Amino acid sequence: MENVIPPVYAGIIDDIGRRLYSGNITWLREYVQNAIDGGSPFIKIKIHGNDLEILDYGKGMDRETLLKQAFGIGKSLKEKDEIGELGIGMYAGSGICDTLIVRTKMIKKKVYTAKLDMKEYRRIIGIEPRITFSDMMEKILKIEEDKIDDSEESFTYLRFEGLNRDTLNLIGQTNLSEFLEYTLNVPIDGTFQHIDSLKKFMGNISKEISVILDIDGKVTQITKFRQNSISFADTFWSKDIVDDNDNIIGKVWATYNKSGLALPDARILVKRKGLTIGDEKIVEARFKAKYSARFYGEIILLDDRVEINTSRDWFVSSEYLTSFVEKAKALLNELYGIADFDSKDAVGIINLAKANSRLERRIVTNVKKKNTGLVVEERGKIEKNKDKIYEKIREAQEFKEKVERGAINTDDPTNQLKLELVNRALGSPEVKQYLENEPNNVQSENLGKPKKSAWPEIVISFLKKNLIDKKLAERIGDGDVKDTSDRAFTFIEQKLKQILGIEENKSILFNELLAKFKENYKPPDLHGMDMKQYMQAFDGILNGTHTILRNPSNHSFMDDMNNSRYTMEIILIADFIVHWLDQWTSK
Repeated sequence: MENVIPPVYAGIIDDIGRRLYSGNITWLREYVQNAIDGGSPFIKIKIHGNDLEILDYGKGMDRETLLKQAFGIGKSLKEKDEIGELGIGMYAGSGICDTLIVRTKMIKKKVYTAKLDMKEYRRIIGIEPRITFSDMMEKILKIEEDKIDDSEESFTYLRFEGLNRDTLNLIGQTNLSEFLEYTLNVPIDGTFQHIDSLKKFMGNISKEISVILDIDGKVTQITKFRQNSISFADTFWSKDIVDDNDNIIGKVWATYNKSGLALPDARILVKRKGLTIGDEKIVEARFKAKYSARFYGEIILLDDRVEINTSRDWFVSSEYLTSFVEKAKALLNELYGIADFDSKDAVGIINLAKANSRLERRIVTNVKKKNTGLVVEERGKIEKNKDKIYEKIREAQEFKEKVERGAINTDDPTNQLKLELVNRALGSPEVKQYLENEPNNVQSENLGKPKKSAWPEIVISFLKKNLIDKKLAERIGDGDVKDTSDRAFTFIEQKLKQILGIEENKSILFNELLAKFKENYKPPDLHGMDMKQYMQAFDGILNGTHTILRNPSNHSFMDDMNNSRYTMEIILIADFIVHWLDQWTSK
């Protein structure tokens, strides 16, 4: 039985031109990619009124090429090593205009002009929806020989006349410069901090193409990776994508915003032979990898066995694609790990220090307003942050120590970048003040060990003699200031929980305790001590200038507690409250 080949209907033009690229301007990518595959070193795109022009100096076309390939269906000008294997020809943007004019020439050959009348196409298809493709072409496509030109010049000039309203609106809403920058392999902008490193890493993988954009007389030279005001890390992160057979099947590079903030145009794009595949969401959508907006860079596919799909937004499924995605995903997760490390152990320290500065300013305001509850709450937050800051500083210093010992390989760009971020954090003014003011100095060689400083004997003697609660007095002895004040606080905390019936792992609601204290207080026997001294100290608690009533899960004290006079005052206040509790509960 003879095989019958079904006819190709003209409606396929509509499918390609309007449906494949509906709602965006990715059709423009198809035409500029044709220019790149044609070997053009230069592309000029001009928009004026309702018309769009594209000029390139690639290899051009002759009559046969125009008729059978450029305006044929399912054929392509492209060789195997070029990007557009699927060959949708000149129809990518056929639905956007009334007329498409192609003027082209190959070296030492004639100039040809082709005119595709899409306005006539739409009229005919409305009347004859079942008209065949070949019959339609006879009616709407005209190819004329222009002149003989035996020069060495070759070119292709496209003119889209009568762009429709939707297309004009899309062009108006799209940043064409940015679209071209991220779609094509345009030259790297001279302001980019890592231009030399990037060029060295990329080598001759993909050829740059110069693109000029002219919109109503405003001319722009398109470049990529303009630095603007972004402060990138000094470390340029780059790695090869290697398959299980040690073949390099791709490359990944990225640069990091060391401020720790998200980049306004953050993206990691996938490239194949200079053309962007998909969009800025491809890392999460296709690689299923976590992504940090502090990076931008590129994933470059080098494996020719992986083919692009019909929508130009991904690749055809294959074992080679699976391998590429798997290996690239591991490197993308490594990048995310750097950002996570920064958030926790580098810029995270700076952010905590800044948060404490803001809390200190709020405390000053609330003390003036006599918002005692808020002051207590904010001081509690400050103390919690302080503990986290010192913990993170120690971790950062331990990382540096491992680097110095050679326990961490700094030839790896991941570790290089982490070390840079750690050094930036420890050298920042916000963190330096904690390094300088911490009594148990985290810069000490004996990291983590309390710094011992004997109290003057007269201070110890005074406390032991004058404290009302003798059990508390017994806890006062040799040790540094923070250690002694912590002992006092621990004692009162335990006593309060015991008297109030609070479980060991629960917090004390000090605001409620203060309210009861103010309501029921009667001065105890002070054994001849100055009542005024106690009351002044207690007023300090109520005004938030002392930290004895902070969150009891946090045992760090403010910097002024380094002074033994203030520490003595805290211990006396602790003694004062404990004695009052004894009186209160005995009623």
